[in-house]
Amino acid sequence: MKQTKARGVRPVQSHHAHNGRKTGRSSADDVRVRVAVLAYAFYERRGREDGHDVDDWIQAEKTILEEMASHGKSDQNSLNIVTAEATD
Repeated sequence: MKQTKARGVRPVQSHHAHNGRKTGRSSADDVRVRVAVLAYAFYERRGREDGHDVDDWIQAEKTILEEMASHGKSDQNSLNIVTAEATD
């Protein structure tokens, strides 16, 4: 499968309250959102052709997790949660 990078997809920003403290969102939530956004970008790039949602999710997850690992940002708990949910 050819690896591609989605254009126009920005990384999800960390959510902070006005006092600078992080909100209740976990890093697993952030990873899940990033994967969903990228998977949707793949769907749109293909011309919104249905029937490839699982392939898009898997490819997006692989891309995001590889990006995190290459930047040394791999939170093992987040990776395990996202991967487990993708296989449900």
